[in-house]
Amino acid sequence: MKKSKSFLFFIIFFQSAMLLAQIQTSIGLKAGVSLAQWQMSEPISGSHRNAKGFTSSVPIEIMFNEKLGLQTELSFIQKGTFIEAIDNTWSTKITINYLEIPVLAKLCLGKKIKLAINTGPFLGVALNGKVINTESHYPTRESGIDFERDKVNRVDAGISMGLGVKIPVLNSFVTLEFRYAYGLVDVSTEIPNSVKVNNKGLNITVGFLVPTKSKVGEMKVENK
Repeated sequence: MKKSKSFLFFIIFFQSAMLLAQIQTSIGLKAGVSLAQWQMSEPISGSHRNAKGFTSSVPIEIMFNEKLGLQTELSFIQKGTFIEAIDNTWSTKITINYLEIPVLAKLCLGKKIKLAINTGPFLGVALNGKVINTESHYPTRESGIDFERDKVNRVDAGISMGLGVKIPVLNSFVTLEFRYAYGLVDVSTEIPNSVKVNNKGLNITVGFLVPTKSKVGEMKVENK
């Protein structure tokens, strides 16, 4: 019985060591544009367009082998919406700045230039926000968002899906990614809340990833 337990422990230890030997961690930086919009449960007056904003993040990639891994990020992202009158007499742009952390399962395909597919949940908290109102024959008005007074939820969470490429350059990767995110939390906290509002949008980013740890197998080759 003791021999069986020892053998089982050895197998688990050996498999864990092999897994750790294949792990490749990378850290990087990326930035780009966010095309955000609110999804509303009921239509309102005016036409909706994407609100252009900015996004940047520090990604950490953990690859268990050449194909499978995880990626998490500390991200700054602007969300919101742009509403414009059909006759173009007025418009309203709402921008909310979020600090966000996604946790994504990642699949990489290809040899040198890799196609990267990722998906997973994200959690964010709003830092601040503003509203810009424009009307014909009147000066543009800008005001900050008071989350309690304006009944705006500070928390956002949802699902994101991304598609991109990793291009090897020297000992690093240059990345290009298109990521769609959909919020599952109602932006409005007003009660009763007849109209539910959810964040959604497309983020386009360019960046780089730098390996921070060499695989055990690669280190042995270098030592030779």
